[in-house]
Amino acid sequence: QQAGLHPGGRQAAKVPRGVDGPPHVLGEIAVARRRRIDEAEIGNRLQTVLDERALASNVLDATSISSIRHQMEMALARKLAPGFIQAFFTAALDDLGGRIAPRETGRFEVTRVPAIVRSKEREAAIGGPVQTVYERVTFDKDRVAIGDDLLRAELVTPGHPLLAAVLDTILDRYGDTLSTGTTLVDPTDDSDTVRVLVYLEHTITDGRLTAGARKVVSRRFQFVEILHDGTILDPGAEPYLNYAPITAEAQHLLAAAVDNRWASDGLDRVARSWATAQLATPHYDEIAHVTKARIERVRVAVDERLNSEIRYWDARAAELKQQELQGKKTRLSSGRARQRADELEARKARRLRELDIEADLMNHAPTIVGAALVIPQGLLDRLGGSTRPVIDQAVIEETDRIAVAAVMAAERALGREPEEQDHNNPGFDILSTDRNSGIVYQIEVKGHRPANTEIKVRARQVRQAKMNPERFRLAIVSVPHNPAIERAKVHYLIRPFDTYEPHFAQTYLPLDVEALLEHAVEPQ
Repeated sequence: QQAGLHPGGRQAAKVPRGVDGPPHVLGEIAVARRRRIDEAEIGNRLQTVLDERALASNVLDATSISSIRHQMEMALARKLAPGFIQAFFTAALDDLGGRIAPRETGRFEVTRVPAIVRSKEREAAIGGPVQTVYERVTFDKDRVAIGDDLLRAELVTPGHPLLAAVLDTILDRYGDTLSTGTTLVDPTDDSDTVRVLVYLEHTITDGRLTAGARKVVSRRFQFVEILHDGTILDPGAEPYLNYAPITAEAQHLLAAAVDNRWASDGLDRVARSWATAQLATPHYDEIAHVTKARIERVRVAVDERLNSEIRYWDARAAELKQQELQGKKTRLSSGRARQRADELEARKARRLRELDIEADLMNHAPTIVGAALVIPQGLLDRLGGSTRPVIDQAVIEETDRIAVAAVMAAERALGREPEEQDHNNPGFDILSTDRNSGIVYQIEVKGHRPANTEIKVRARQVRQAKMNPERFRLAIVSVPHNPAIERAKVHYLIRPFDTYEPHFAQTYLPLDVEALLEHAVEPQ
């Protein structure tokens, strides 16, 4: 409003009120202030454009970053760990007649891949070649290259041709076991309650065709356990890791004393009914919400973009036609411009049809992939006449409850937000979130009474600890005889299984409580 000129001839911006100083200094202050205002305004407008034009519904903003970080932490807690893949691959390759030998830490040499894995039909099915030998392979991405002098290892993960070929071969050889079923033993269960483990699968497809079939856009798996009275339990992920094959002696005991015909009467109907409500419906709602929001944004963008182009070429065709009627020579004919408009119209119609097909989601009924009868060790001990003292189930439940409550209190004292997991969650009992860093710690709680000299850590829990060693805590809680008078004592073991690699067939690890407490620390 009171614009002047600097000594150098530049136009001066308005000087903020109340600021004194030489004219050229005041002018520079005003220009800097104007630049800050312009940059802020540009930033606001840019964010508005991003919000309007983004085809993805999960554009990052300040409020969503924390949620995404928490989701990443949760995914890390439940990811398919390298230890799982390594344990399966080494056992499967050995069963098929191959050979794999350890070399450097976390790295291996595959000295023989059997011909049955390397068949041309197998390579065609998996879409990649399989070699006869591999100088170095690893299952941990941090071990791919660990030094300039060492060979670079191939990372064997889902999608690698070697793993895909081994998995395909194992399914060809033993896949029928999933449908015929089997019998397993839970060596850590002291009860006598027999249950059935059911493996369910749910898929969602859209209208796009792949090899003549609708394309699968999402697939999820679920394990459930069903008791004799129809009660359904959620055993968590990979419950089979905690179970052992049944022995011939145990089969003889069961055949003579236990009638398990109930396990095949109508359980598929019960399992499907549960899966429809608990697995299929939430799964479909989640995928449908994300898919339809994305497709609607794409549809609006396609319609807006191509309509703009069509209008341009329509107007251009009319303009060129007018020039041709006037006898003017044009570089582009009106017919060609009209053809481009028609091509864009057909392209829009084709793209919108493709989006309609992609939006045509189908919620398939859950299917039962496999099942197994799970026999508790306590039942086998009773049938075999074992004199092992029977622990009162009420005492066990009270010990677990007190132990979990004590760890929850310890975590709150550390400033974290603990969340107790379902009792059947096999990997850990508590997820505790650090308010400052957002890191989610996985805590497996083992409570024991003074008379207990041993605790059992399931194979799933050991592998969980090895999967995320920085975030895993093994909490040992000493519960007194009289909890009303004495307080339970909480100790943590950090990175407890770093130097231990469980065998593929091992279902649990017995640990001496006294020896554990020598290496335990205060909650941290």
